[in-house]
Amino acid sequence: MDEPEAQNQLNLIRRAQHKSARHGALLATVAMASLVLAIAVVVDLEMIWLLGIVVLGFVGAAAARPLRLRLNWSDRFGICLLALTIVTTFGVYVLVQQVARSLEWPAPNTISAFSAAFLILTAGLPVLMRLALHTPRTGEPQGLGSA
Repeated sequence: MDEPEAQNQLNLIRRAQHKSARHGALLATVAMASLVLAIAVVVDLEMIWLLGIVVLGFVGAAAARPLRLRLNWSDRFGICLLALTIVTTFGVYVLVQQVARSLEWPAPNTISAFSAAFLILTAGLPVLMRLALHTPRTGEPQGLGSA
């Protein structure tokens, strides 16, 4: 195998890893955003008994098709970004819910969950992709995607 052919193979592998990381991160963020919305809707409908069934449904779906997004936890900046995303999402959820309650809007939990889900999808996806694509310092490629 000559040098251009080897470079082409390496580029194909990198593209496949990037695509796999994006797919895995997208599935994880969509699942989390859906869970946040489902819980908020159940709470707003005052059907607390349904809350356990919703959570068990999500756990069952995750167990039926296990998603293993292999994240590299050695990226300290990526971990800080993930923690910042979680804290910011929680803060936005609480802030929007306070505004919705003060304005006496119907379904304040659902309204705040939409804002949190939007933040999960917009900020969580790139952070998870960063953690999935980060390679260790040894230069070895990191395993990615769903298995």
